[in-house]
Amino acid sequence: MHILPPSGNAKAAGFPGACADGLTAGVGTVFAQSFIMSQSAPSSGPDQRKLTHPLGHIIVLIFTGIFFVFMQRVAYDHTPDVSERWKQILAAYTSVCLSGVFWLCANGFWVTLVDQCRRKKAGIPN
Repeated sequence: MHILPPSGNAKAAGFPGACADGLTAGVGTVFAQSFIMSQSAPSSGPDQRKLTHPLGHIIVLIFTGIFFVFMQRVAYDHTPDVSERWKQILAAYTSVCLSGVFWLCANGFWVTLVDQCRRKKAGIPN
């Protein structure tokens, strides 16, 4: 399937975010309008509860802390030969970045897992 740009006057066709000339739309305008529309419209689905819970955040933070310690020990061995203090600092900086990525991925996985379990329980196909 190919997505084609609107032909003719986009403003007359009702294209959201069309500029005054009716031909183009700024990315920021379209994004802002779609963001506002998504925030104001009720979400569709059988369950309107949040996909996150404080316990889930605590579990992800615990796993992130464990991952930080693990990656700091791994990065410490791969740090160039400098003083002990600098090796610890460089390993900590490296593991902070990697732990941040891990935290984002773990939260995404957690939310997806909760949503999938709720859909399966409600009998909604994927």
